[in-house]
Formats: sequence, structure tokens, C-alpha cells
Amino acid sequence: MIDYNKYREGEGLFSGINIVPFTDVVLVLLIIFMIAAPGLLSSGLNVTLPGSASADPKVPAKVTVSLDRAGVIYLEGRALGDAQALIGEIAALIEKRPDLGVVLNADAAARHGQVVEVLDTLRKSGAAKIYVGTVKK
Repeated sequence: MIDYNKYREGEGLFSGINIVPFTDVVLVLLIIFMIAAPGLLSSGLNVTLPGSASADPKVPAKVTVSLDRAGVIYLEGRALGDAQALIGEIAALIEKRPDLGVVLNADAAARHGQVVEVLDTLRKSGAAKIYVGTVKK
């Protein structure tokens, strides 16, 4: 135990560090990043969603498939090689959870044919609940 009385009288130099305020700040930052992290993950891709006046932001348990303007397919932010890889990944996820919804976030500048191809691929993989991602106008 440290005798703080001798430091109050000016007899010695107290060189202790109080880390309680530092710990408080670190914990607050941790909580902020935990809350903000889900939004940061989905915004990491360069996908501009089309607008819709009737966009519904409430989607149940879901997995996100993205298609950028260059035609690259992403599953939860991870680039996939081709549509066959998407079939395998989605089929494995749906096997674990049959009520899983799939949200397709296609860039507004993506070719219509590519979007239809990804939708068809999702249906082939067994996805029954497919949502198209939009932003509210």
C-alpha cells in the first residue's frame, strides 16, 4: 500500500499514473465502435443503390449479396469468383437457416442482364426470400 501522506507534505515526488480515466475513455470508444461497425461493413463497397419511394428498411434475418457496376459479385463484402461460387455459398447458408432472406444490393449503373442473372442464381441456390436493396427517395 502506498503512503500518500508523505507526498501531500512535499517530502517526495509522486510518480504514479491514474489509469481509471484512460480506461473509461477506451471503454466508451469500444462501445461506439461496436455500435457503428455493422453500418461500416455494408458501406465498404462502392455500390450506389437505386432510389425507391416505397423502400422498406425492415428486413428479417438476412445475408447481403452485392453487385457493383463492373459486374463483380460480393457476399457480405467478400468478392466471389463467379455465380457458381455464389450458388454454393448461399445454398450452404440456407441449409443452416431455411428462413434466411437474401438482400441483393445492385449498383444503379449495373447492367440489367447482370442483375437478372444474379437473381436467377439466387433462386437456383434455394433462396425463397429475395429482397432488392434500394434507398428512399
